[in-house]
Amino acid sequence: MKERIKEVLRDNIIKKSCQVFLIILAFFTATLIWKWKNLPPELPLFYSLPRSEEQLASPYHLLIIIAAIIIIFLLHFFISVLLYRKELLASRILLINVTVIMTALFLTSLKIIFLIT
Repeated sequence: MKERIKEVLRDNIIKKSCQVFLIILAFFTATLIWKWKNLPPELPLFYSLPRSEEQLASPYHLLIIIAAIIIIFLLHFFISVLLYRKELLASRILLINVTVIMTALFLTSLKIIFLIT
């Protein structure tokens, strides 16, 4: 498995996608650490729910977003490793898509954090 991961990481597109993931994850984590003390006890995170207290969540729910991003990326990465030899394009598309989704989640979370604090 280690050899397959090394082989996949030699692909420039996949390597760049992983680098972008790590950079954005580092920025997201740094932003949370920086703004954690300024966050109110309840944040409006669930915008799909009707306007009420149901939209509010504790700041710890932001940690769930980070955990979900990491789990989803790792899942896509390992699927990409399994598909790499047979379906190069599908492998690349999986990692590019998860990077785009993760970037959107990061930007949305940043918007919430900076509008509140």
